[in-house]
Amino acid sequence: MAVTRYGVINIGSHELDMEIYDISAASGIQKVDQIRHLVPLGKDAYSEKSISFQVLDEICRVLQGFMEILKGYRVTDYKAIATSAVREAENNTIVLDQIRVRTGIEVQVLSNSEQRYIYYKAVASRQTNFNKIIEKATAFVDVGAGSSQISLFDKKRLVTTQNIKLGSVRLRERLRNMDLEIADKRRLLGELVNNDIQTFHKLFLKDREIKNIIAVGDPLVYFVRKMLGTDTTEWVKAEKLQELYQKVMHSSLSDLADKMDLSIESVSLLLPALTIYKRLLDKTNAETVW
Repeated sequence: MAVTRYGVINIGSHELDMEIYDISAASGIQKVDQIRHLVPLGKDAYSEKSISFQVLDEICRVLQGFMEILKGYRVTDYKAIATSAVREAENNTIVLDQIRVRTGIEVQVLSNSEQRYIYYKAVASRQTNFNKIIEKATAFVDVGAGSSQISLFDKKRLVTTQNIKLGSVRLRERLRNMDLEIADKRRLLGELVNNDIQTFHKLFLKDREIKNIIAVGDPLVYFVRKMLGTDTTEWVKAEKLQELYQKVMHSSLSDLADKMDLSIESVSLLLPALTIYKRLLDKTNAETVW
């Protein structure tokens, strides 16, 4: 049976990620390898509205390395995409042109609607009981680096979808530039998130009783599974996520980084993302987080 080897490169707001897959009729889609490299695109794009030449040089260097890896795996077919950090950068035309000239890679910048549609398809195809879950009122929540998309499903249909400017990198950078104590920054983080979630609740949730939340996106899903030890479990009770939020709120970044064997830069995204889910859980009284 023929096997196709395929590569996917994602220029995200926090890291560059490449995944290589074998695709066949017999075995479906099997991941062969994954390579990640931290590059702080969002730090530039969300605060300065542009991507610096220093960061652009780093992007091109990493992408050149990715191309060498693809050659080593004999991958000839691949796709490269970029999301909100590149989408929002005012100099993105220059960035994309430089990437093409220096690496030979043509990058497709996904619109917000394209990006969310792909997430819906991915979850529906992977989660065999997706249609059963959305029989009851369900919030499909993607907390990204620059923004969060909240989509409401009920009785197997999409009721509404809204994008709010609450993203883990955007929130982190906003607080990082403030001269405040750690405790004050964390309190302010809760207030910033609460304002937007309250507005969303008044306009769109109203009296709708949400039973489930479907959480998608890196790095939150990885963090939650790592912290709760639920690598093979696809859902947790809402109380578990509430407990995790309290644990993170009262832990230092260095302790969390040691516990999860990750960089402080990566772990610093956990609290902003968890705060968004915490406020949604408070407003919806959802019972289960998938």
